Amino acid sequence: MSQTVFLATQCLVQLQGQTYEGPASTTTPLVEGIYFSWDDEMGAVALEVQSPPGQLCHITGRISGAPAWLTLNIALGVLDFAPGDTFGMVANVSGAPCTPYLRSLHDETLLDTALQDDLREGLQPLLRTFDAHDGVIGLGAFHTLVLPLPQQDFTWALHDMAIFMLPANTGLRSAPLTLSSFAS
Repeated sequence: MSQTVFLATQCLVQLQGQTYEGPASTTTPLVEGIYFSWDDEMGAVALEVQSPPGQLCHITGRISGAPAWLTLNIALGVLDFAPGDTFGMVANVSGAPCTPYLRSLHDETLLDTALQDDLREGLQPLLRTFDAHDGVIGLGAFHTLVLPLPQQDFTWALHDMAIFMLPANTGLRSAPLTLSSFAS
């Protein structure tokens, strides 16, 4: 790849184009490729989702107990990431900050790669240049962008989002090169 590749575009456009209001579950995606996941054993989660026209989703969560996780997931699909590739997203959110990460399934092994920055209130970009030791590196892995949601009662909105990847040969890095960038 020698140019910017936009990811999850179809499902984001589909979610932005629909008007939805109702409860969320772990068994039914908001749209194909965008879904919730949470721990039912350690707590109870009740999510109400609105997808107002022109926005992605507004979530109201009522939480009891202490669920081990509560996430909004965006499937990116099977991708090949190499050291030096830069993953980016621009998102407009309101509500509690969250620290997104990429979850990569290589054969039967799940590996997480932190994106280093929080998504905070307002419009902001996040960039992450991958090093050789990051979990996303490799061929043919299935990747998911994971947005952890608060584990107590909350209101959170994802107004808009774009997700992209810049190949290493474009020369853009989110951080300077170091010797560890090349270590495998």
